[in-house]
Amino acid sequence: MSIQVRSPLPGRGGLLARLRGYLRVAVLFVRTDPWMTIYPGTAFAVVAAHHARLAPAAFALAIVEAAVYMTGFLALHAISSQLVSVEEDRINKPWRPIPSGLIPERVARTVQGAVMVLFPLTGLLFGVLWWALLWEVIVLSDARTN
Repeated sequence: MSIQVRSPLPGRGGLLARLRGYLRVAVLFVRTDPWMTIYPGTAFAVVAAHHARLAPAAFALAIVEAAVYMTGFLALHAISSQLVSVEEDRINKPWRPIPSGLIPERVARTVQGAVMVLFPLTGLLFGVLWWALLWEVIVLSDARTN
């Protein structure tokens, strides 16, 4: 599979083109992983919300919160994991943003830093700050052992 490398970095093209580029990079970071994170986590939230007999508005909010939280978790894990496995990804998953040259590692580290700030803020907003912080510790300790 061959992908065309176009830089999504600021300063290239108009605002809409840059936003499309950023979205493309985000999708490439997590393209193969939603079935292992976002979908099961959200499905669990559906079952838990149903079991709790939440009112329709509260039910919908719980599902949206779960999907947003799980997306943040996936971003946290995917970026951190891919930063420590660039050489492996060059062989096994060359379409990912770093090994394909779509973005340099320094930009991925900046994105990782932003996610490391935004994920706990999401946890704080949804009442699960300690879980978000625990996930960050686990992800970072896993990245150090690889």
